[in-house]
Amino acid sequence: SPLGGQLEAEQEGSTADAHHDPASMRVAVKVFVVDDDMFVRSHLAALLPQFGDLVITGVFANGAEAIAATAADPPDVILMDINLPGISGLQALGLLHDDPMTAHIPVMALSANAMPRDVEKGLEAGFFRYLTKPIKIAEFMLALDQGLDQAQAAPEDNA
Repeated sequence: SPLGGQLEAEQEGSTADAHHDPASMRVAVKVFVVDDDMFVRSHLAALLPQFGDLVITGVFANGAEAIAATAADPPDVILMDINLPGISGLQALGLLHDDPMTAHIPVMALSANAMPRDVEKGLEAGFFRYLTKPIKIAEFMLALDQGLDQAQAAPEDNA
């Protein structure tokens, strides 16, 4: 994936500018991170900005805050934990899908719930991808790349 290749280049100390990477041709993509685990939030907040086209515009510890912020300034992609205080990630996803203004936003589940039935339930609920923790960087970057492609293919409005 373009982002995975870019991650490897960054880790090897070379600059992303030296590559003619399709990901660098994208406009900035707004990302929300929703997880009650401070370590996960800080890890993703440090990882994602390594890619010039990703801008974290919101980091939230619960679903209710993320829903409110999404209504005010919708992101292009949402990374969401399942087990959140208050409303769960599944409930938050349902609220997002019920609103015509946010229904098109790709939401990727990041969860410690790793049983096959948990994954199946998440995908049936409408997460575009369901990744289990601990996060495998290569799988995560591929899934995120797919979400970015989906976000950029989505119409600006659903009217």
